[in-house]
Amino acid sequence: MKTTIKIRFTEPQIGLVMRAHPQNPSVLHGEVIPLLTRASDAGQEGADFLIGIAYGQLGEMSKARLWLKRAEAAGDADATRVLREHGLN
Repeated sequence: MKTTIKIRFTEPQIGLVMRAHPQNPSVLHGEVIPLLTRASDAGQEGADFLIGIAYGQLGEMSKARLWLKRAEAAGDADATRVLREHGLN
């Protein structure tokens, strides 16, 4: 049986993703999103939300919505709030 580690990302961690090299989107595409995708695939709580935020920072709103909807389906209230606030629901 595969062991899953549940992590709830903190506001500073979310802020780090949101501020990650805004002038260099290749860091988000090349490092942050792949890392978070692996975390999501491993079942780590909160990763889907952060992927959605990262795509939002890149202006890729359809991908942002997809990942935020995944987070919302998993019960993430922050994802519901962000979807509503940005008209993505």
